Amino acid sequence: MSGILNQYLCNYIANDHKDWANHLNLVEFCYNSTKHSTTTMSPFELALGVEAKQPMVLTIPKTRSTYHEGGKEAKKMAKEHEKKKA
Repeated sequence: MSGILNQYLCNYIANDHKDWANHLNLVEFCYNSTKHSTTTMSPFELALGVEAKQPMVLTIPKTRSTYHEGGKEAKKMAKEHEKKKA
């Protein structure tokens, strides 16, 4: 895992390597929201039963139909989470 975190940090830190700590939150989010080949799920999804919302998704305005569809999706995800826990 440390090798993966090093790769992530190398993509974001400055040439002088002094700002790496500023990027730890982003690196953690990237790692925890990436699906892994062994589980075919992200660590976030395994722990909470839902996929992490990407920042772009959070900025899209919600409509009434979005809320309706969200309820269906939430029930579906809860069932899937229960299956995977079992």
